[in-house]
Amino acid sequence: MGATNDQKKKDVEILLDGISILPFDEEVSLKAAEIYHNLRRRNMMIEFRDIFIAATAIIFQLPIKTPNKDHFQRIETLELA
Repeated sequence: MGATNDQKKKDVEILLDGISILPFDEEVSLKAAEIYHNLRRRNMMIEFRDIFIAATAIIFQLPIKTPNKDHFQRIETLELA
């Protein structure tokens, strides 16, 4: 979807200015695989995007603020804000 006109593109640029983008690197992907296997073994799967978010937060030692606490509480080492 994204920005569909110049004004929306400018709005997105303003919104993203000063926001750090965290890499999805090998360390994060290995943590995501670990989370996936742990959740699958416990029959508590969540959407893969949530697993990626959680893995990134864990690796970068950041808490997650979300209204979707039900899913993220299943990940034991994740800190929720």
